Amino acid sequence: MPPNWNRFQNIVKNMIEENLGGDICTITIPPDSIYDFGIGEKDSITSDGTTSSISVALIPTNKDDFDYIPEGFRKRQIRKIFSVAPLDRTMKITSDFDDTQFEIIVPSAAFRAGGLTHAYRTFVARIENQVEE
Repeated sequence: MPPNWNRFQNIVKNMIEENLGGDICTITIPPDSIYDFGIGEKDSITSDGTTSSISVALIPTNKDDFDYIPEGFRKRQIRKIFSVAPLDRTMKITSDFDDTQFEIIVPSAAFRAGGLTHAYRTFVARIENQVEE
């Protein structure tokens, strides 16, 4: 019997959102911007920033992940995020566990099988200028 890729996609989604033991993060999507040649870049009037809370697996990296992390970031606190939606560099990521803010250092890489995208892996680094508590 051929594999049921839609069923597998649902299993992966459930695993990422509930079973990996990952932290829940708040993803903030900034407002759209438009470019005016006289003024420059400005926020679009029709769009405002939205905040959505999604469940992702925010987990520590291991030695196998260093192949993907750029050289200058290796001494910082690095985490990898497994999500069911791609994340881009404009999004702001805050851990709901301890309010740590992260920035994306390696864009989302898709995991595909059976003609479907099942998950994304994104590497993030702790933003350096945060106050330690």
